Amino acid sequence: MAVKNTTQVLIDGKIITLSGYESPEYLQKVASYMNQKISELSQLQGYSRLSVDTKHTLLSLNVADDYFKAREQAEMLEEDMEAKDAESYGLRSELAETKVRLESVKGELEQVRQEKETLEQSCQEKDSELEQARNEKAEELERCRREKAEELEQLQREHTGELTSLRQEKEALEQRQEAQTDELEQVRREKEELERLQEGHRDELERLQEEHREELARLQREHAEELERLRKEKEELSVQLAETNAELDELLKA
Repeated sequence: MAVKNTTQVLIDGKIITLSGYESPEYLQKVASYMNQKISELSQLQGYSRLSVDTKHTLLSLNVADDYFKAREQAEMLEEDMEAKDAESYGLRSELAETKVRLESVKGELEQVRQEKETLEQSCQEKDSELEQARNEKAEELERCRREKAEELEQLQREHTGELTSLRQEKEALEQRQEAQTDELEQVRREKEELERLQEGHRDELERLQEEHREELARLQREHAEELERLRKEKEELSVQLAETNAELDELLKA
């Protein structure tokens, strides 16, 4: 239970005993306020000639005026506080919405980052596939080149062996020609037949060389077409990556 306080105060030169549940300091402040109002009224012209009741009435009016002004100011402050509370509530709501949007944007950015990493990984895989395809094509061309070179070398060896055999037979025929005149025509026919065979081998060799050149040209064209196709795929992937980066930049700016 609150304790009732009693204190003596000096108002307008008179000692007055005040009691209340407020602190003595508060009662002294009330007395000081009353002395201040009396002092202000005393400075008014003609105040000293007024009756005691008129002075009391005038003092009461001043105190009431101060009271209503203070209450009006308190109401204005209360309204201002209510407005600020409403504004603060709105700001808190906006802040909460902003946090929610921020979390959503963070999630979208994380998704974009993951998509970007996936796309970069895909590009790396495509680069690896392209490099592997190049290596395979190079190995295939090298293998074809070796095979054709071996075939050509084998044909040359066979042709050289045949030519050596023909020369030997020719020498034998020339030696027999001196001793066997009757066999000269037969030797000449055999020589012509051998020359015909030699011409046929030469034609066959040229035909094989031409086929080898055509095969190499065809393989080179196929290799060039495959490289061009892989290059276009890489360019398309680069364009997609650039578009993804642009979208990411727009999201970051937003």
